[in-house]
Amino acid sequence: MKYIKTFESHRNSKIVKTDKPINEEFLGALGKMIGNLFKKAKERINKTKGGIEVEAIYQKYLDMISKELSKAAKVDLNLTAATKNNENPEAATPEKPEAGAKPEAGTPTKPAVEPAVEPAKESFSIKGLNKINEADETDEVDAVDVKTAVDQLKTKKGVLDQIVKKLKDMAIKEMDAVLKKYGGASANPQLDIIITSKKDQFELDYLNAQINYLEKSGDKVESAAIAKQRDAIAKKIESDFKDFDTKKPVTYKEGDEVIYLLQGKKKEEYKADKKPEEQSDIVGVHKISKIEGDKFTLLDKEEKPTIIKTGAEIVGKVGGAEGTTPEYKVGDTVIFTRKGFDKKQWDAIKEEDRNPENEAVKKMITDGLINSNKIEKIEGDVLSFKNTKGTIYTKNKQTILTIVKPKE
Repeated sequence: MKYIKTFESHRNSKIVKTDKPINEEFLGALGKMIGNLFKKAKERINKTKGGIEVEAIYQKYLDMISKELSKAAKVDLNLTAATKNNENPEAATPEKPEAGAKPEAGTPTKPAVEPAVEPAKESFSIKGLNKINEADETDEVDAVDVKTAVDQLKTKKGVLDQIVKKLKDMAIKEMDAVLKKYGGASANPQLDIIITSKKDQFELDYLNAQINYLEKSGDKVESAAIAKQRDAIAKKIESDFKDFDTKKPVTYKEGDEVIYLLQGKKKEEYKADKKPEEQSDIVGVHKISKIEGDKFTLLDKEEKPTIIKTGAEIVGKVGGAEGTTPEYKVGDTVIFTRKGFDKKQWDAIKEEDRNPENEAVKKMITDGLINSNKIEKIEGDVLSFKNTKGTIYTKNKQTILTIVKPKE
């Protein structure tokens, strides 16, 4: 079987010579953003119930994808190396010395051995660049020329895409089982966010592996084109986590009118600051008839229990609720958090008493933990208010605790 054994064996062959480290895109601002994003994600995964189990599933399937892609295209698209680069983008693969060159003084004569790493604990750092699908040094493996290898990669792209999709879908199914085990999306929104980000990370690692391969093969044009797709997904992963620290569990009960995703629609398509009826091609609104764990049965237009949804497909209650983003409008008076906000103190106040006239709420306002004001302007997730001196200040929607109901 003819294929390029590893990126490094290909890189150091007589066919390709380069004085530059691979993956130069990752050395810029975007690369640092990706590295910081994934380090932060690792911290969040470790502190979220079910996060470590989801990460273990991700690493398992990433390894499977790498092996299946190598079999299908006879080229080593090492997705696990892409994952390692994501965590430490500035640590580009070092150049190996030319044959016969003497090492510099103080340079070890043997390569350092990477310690074994448990995937679930080291979320974004696993096997090194030459560890996946690398034949034993004694195996007879013939390297094909660069053009043939790259042509093989391009002509079999459709097959490779199918492999990634099939295994990715299997991985997500296992991850969803973990989500269900730990209460579902409504009770464990952080785990739901992690799983959503993993769907995107499969794509990012797949694209980045292609970029690495093409760059080492000298095809800068194709690698640049794929890099644009990769960069867009990196920003999408950043967006996946934007509400992670402020997302709250939601408690649903039978009879609640909820907003749910229509079949085939994704959460990112739904805009919480727009009315559901303005997005009738994305979401529907119906009452909950029955709740069985993470399975929700909703009443249809004829009041029959025919609509079945999971917690991940429910995006909130109509009118807003804890853990969801209500529909705000200019003129609404809201209560929002300030520095030093005490969640326990707020949670101790009954929902029906959460207004500026309540003594407990007044005390929290006096103590500077919360404040109440009228919305002057809305721009996306940013709400503008005017203080007593007429100065405009802004707050993010995620800081809003409740809308103050007008007196009857």
